[in-house]
Amino acid sequence: MKKLILFLLLASPAFGGIAFVNSNQKVGGTTGTNGSGSLSMTAGNIELVFASFYDGALHNPHVTGISDTAGDASYTFLGRFAFNDTNCNGTGNPTPVTACVLTEVWYTTIASTNATATITVTTTPTGTGTSVALHFDQYSCLTGCTGFTVNTSNVQLGGAATSAGGSNGTLTITTSDANNFVVGGFGIHPAGTITPVGCTGRGTTVSNSAGTVQLGECDDTSASAGTATSVSFTTSMWAGAAVELCTVNPCVTAGGGSGKIRHQVITGF
Repeated sequence: MKKLILFLLLASPAFGGIAFVNSNQKVGGTTGTNGSGSLSMTAGNIELVFASFYDGALHNPHVTGISDTAGDASYTFLGRFAFNDTNCNGTGNPTPVTACVLTEVWYTTIASTNATATITVTTTPTGTGTSVALHFDQYSCLTGCTGFTVNTSNVQLGGAATSAGGSNGTLTITTSDANNFVVGGFGIHPAGTITPVGCTGRGTTVSNSAGTVQLGECDDTSASAGTATSVSFTTSMWAGAAVELCTVNPCVTAGGGSGKIRHQVITGF
């Protein structure tokens, strides 16, 4: 049994509010151009795009650009986890070496409202073994906000291969202010069931019929600064990214705040 545990350590009370708007998951093809399908996008909201590949270390597939029909000029690359391990990066001996999961995350602040927008993700290289699992997630700031942005300096990345001691991989992110949101995307191999417990899952997608890579996303809010978020995977190959959404722009410095802490858990098997 394979488990994924996402600990979101939270406090209360809350004064502002970031909210999930909508999500879509897609299995990307091997042509290099992959669409989100129809999404209702609202100006001022934030759109996150997570992408996970298998075979990542062998063929090095990655996103080369993202655009949408809501008029956004560009999406900003936030981070990418790829293994630096001889069993995964194509330099191992003996061969063949193990293909491993990688995950990357991008975002944009939506420029204009479009009820039937499409997001296009371009990847390279193309061909057999380079398909991608994609997750599209939109968030809004409802109350108590003096700006709404992504904390680009507080993105956490990590992963582990089963052949490289993948029993307990952990990501930790510390929120910079009360009421901020933490969003985590994580790819695993082999594909299985990802069940959120204690925080809100936004669906999963599996790339290709053989279940090569599965990508899931979960989020929750923090009612005090200095809240830690840990992502742990047990006995499974995984690669993940955690992102902080801020209620003020620019984001405040991380580490302040106080309050009782409770634990939120995501478990998958």
